[in-house]
Amino acid sequence: MCSSDLIIDFEDSTWGSISWTHGNYPWEITTYNPYEGNYCIRSKSWSGDAGDGRSSVANFSFTSTIDDSISFYYRVSSEESYDKLNFYIDNTIKMQASGEVGWTRAAFPIAAGSHTFRFSYSKDYYLASGEDAAYIDNLQLPSSAVTYL
Repeated sequence: MCSSDLIIDFEDSTWGSISWTHGNYPWEITTYNPYEGNYCIRSKSWSGDAGDGRSSVANFSFTSTIDDSISFYYRVSSEESYDKLNFYIDNTIKMQASGEVGWTRAAFPIAAGSHTFRFSYSKDYYLASGEDAAYIDNLQLPSSAVTYL
C-alpha cells in the first residue's frame, strides 16, 4: 500500500483544504519564524497578562481511508511546566510540550476512519515567559491509498 499525503503548510496564508474550528482565542497565521517557507500558525498572541488563564484552541476533523499517521512540526516558547501546548486525537492527549522547544517533528498513528484533532495552548494565571506561544507548521495527513497487486 502506498499513501498520497495531504500537507498543510499555510504557505498560501490560509488554513488549507480542511475546515478548522476555533475557540474564543483562535490560532493565527503568521510569518514569524516558520519551520519552512514563509507561514505557520501560532496560538493566540496576547499583550501583557491578557492571556492569563486562557487557552487558544484549533480543531479539525478528518477521515482517513487507511491506517497511517498524522505528523507536524511544532515550536514552543513558554514558561516551563505551566504554559503548555497540548495535542489531542479524539479527545485523548497525545503530546504536551512547554518551555523553550525548537522546531521538532511529532508523528502519531491513526487508524482508518474519522478522527478529531485539537491543538491547544494553555496559559496559566501567573508568570509570563518567552513568547507565551506555540507554533505549528507542515501538518501532514494521509489523503488516499493505492493498492498494488
